[in-house]
Amino acid sequence: TIQKDSDSNYDLVTNSNTIDYEGLSGSREIIVKITVSDDNIDSKTSDFDVVIGITNVNEAPYWTNSNGVEITNYQPSIVADIEIPFQSVLYWDDKDDDQNPDLIVSDQKPGWLTINTTGTTASLEGTPSAVETGSFLLTISDPDFDVPVDMNFEVRPNQRPYLQSFLPNH
Repeated sequence: TIQKDSDSNYDLVTNSNTIDYEGLSGSREIIVKITVSDDNIDSKTSDFDVVIGITNVNEAPYWTNSNGVEITNYQPSIVADIEIPFQSVLYWDDKDDDQNPDLIVSDQKPGWLTINTTGTTASLEGTPSAVETGSFLLTISDPDFDVPVDMNFEVRPNQRPYLQSFLPNH
């Protein structure tokens, strides 16, 4: 619908208040029929169409959870133990048609960690052999946007279980 605002401007109002290129099916244009008339006794009217083309814009890729829900303020981290195999998965996506953002991993990644990507998923695997802490940069990138996050990691000592006390039962 078209509504007149407080400044006497006419605004196109949609059902959801947004027009998303990727969300449109079929034609990606809106046709607004305008009828004008004069206030003469022998009133004349005329109709004309205004065609509004919806242009695609590139939206930034984003981090998601395993269900595809966007994660805002994403702060990933790894906590692993010496000599214990570590596994995890990262997910990301992009709303734009025909875009598959790349994952870029900085050189500061620990040597024991392997990251393999398939589409918009990355598997993280490895078995640490020494206590260490640090961070490295993960960036998802499409043609126009880079979305970086710091991946913090901590490798803890893995202590063997031990007998704390023993009371014979005599």
